[in-house]
Amino acid sequence: YVTGVVSHFPHIIASSLIHMNEENTQVSEYVKTLAAGGFRDITRIASSNADMWRDITLENKDHLVTLMNNWIEQMEKTKEVIEEGNPSLIRDFFQSAKEYRDNLPVKEQGALTSTFDLYVDIPDKPGMISEVTRILGQQHISITNIRILEIREDIM
Repeated sequence: YVTGVVSHFPHIIASSLIHMNEENTQVSEYVKTLAAGGFRDITRIASSNADMWRDITLENKDHLVTLMNNWIEQMEKTKEVIEEGNPSLIRDFFQSAKEYRDNLPVKEQGALTSTFDLYVDIPDKPGMISEVTRILGQQHISITNIRILEIREDIM
């Protein structure tokens, strides 16, 4: 259940946001082109392996359905706050979320070890990826996921 709350269900939300974005590109082409920054941050996990997430979802189906029902209730409450249009309640909604989020552990050892995203620009030369992983290994830094982004100098 706990893993469903903090991992599995957020993955479903991220994937759902991607589907919503895709569906809304029919309304305006700018939906996709403006989906950068925060949108990419909040939906990053939607890029994970679909076969793995299918299996996780099926294995944790009962908890996920319960969490989805809780989410629907949460969205209904949020919708009511927005529809009411009370600036104080809307601010409280965002402020309480901010305070809770700001108090989540970042570097402390929690139930699982902390992870960080590391982006490294390297020259397009043979052996550069192994050089980066060698340096990380010497510093006892474990790589849990690696993705290579092909970005050429003349392309942003």
